[in-house]
Amino acid sequence: MNDIIHDYLLKHIPKSTPFFEELEVYAKEHEVPIMEPDSLHCLLQILDIQKPKRILELGTAIGYSALKMADKLPKTEIITVERDEERFKQAIHNIERYGASDRIKVLLTDAIEGSEEILTYGPFDAIFIDAAKAQYEKF
Repeated sequence: MNDIIHDYLLKHIPKSTPFFEELEVYAKEHEVPIMEPDSLHCLLQILDIQKPKRILELGTAIGYSALKMADKLPKTEIITVERDEERFKQAIHNIERYGASDRIKVLLTDAIEGSEEILTYGPFDAIFIDAAKAQYEKF
């Protein structure tokens, strides 16, 4: 993408709230991969149009994108999957702090090995894969 266009688009993305800014700083300092602002904004716009009732997210990390989806879609339930126990705990903590525990369920499992458990929470209106890129076809 042309840098001028990309810079223009970034300038028109709404500024994060202090809560989300804190998560963004934490992610940067601890090298936790979270979505880039332009990609996340695009995803949220698509989901806002679609208005899914239930979303499956593979790759919770610290809960950033699940929380952003919950913020944009207050009537949506999100099931998110994380296999790293430390990040799972961080996500639970962040989701509780935000007050979204009633709408975001975090599962501690591998997305492929735990697929039977994950499917018990379906059906899903949208699936967002933000996990190991090399595993996308398997997911």
